[in-house]
Amino acid sequence: MLELDFLDCRSRLLEVAAFLDRIDRYPDAELARSDFRYRAVIDLVEVIRSGRQQRTLEMLTLLSDPTPAPVADQLPPGKALGAWRHRDH
Repeated sequence: MLELDFLDCRSRLLEVAAFLDRIDRYPDAELARSDFRYRAVIDLVEVIRSGRQQRTLEMLTLLSDPTPAPVADQLPPGKALGAWRHRDH
C-alpha cells in the first residue's frame, strides 16, 4: 500500500514544484508571487514541512474563507478560486 500511496504523492508534489518553477520563469514573477493563490501554496508547503499533527485540517482551514457572508455575487458563475482571497500577509 505504501508504494502506491508514495507514487501518487510523488506525482502531486512534482506538480507543485512545476507550478512554482513556472512562476519563477514568468516575466512578472514578483507580481505573480503577490497573488493570494501563490501565497496559499507557499503556506501549504510550510504546513507540510512543519511535522505538526492534523496537517490536512490546517491546510483546509488556510484555504477556506472564514467569513460567514456568502460570496456568490463576487464570483463569475461556475468559478471557484480555490483559496481565500483576503488572507493576511
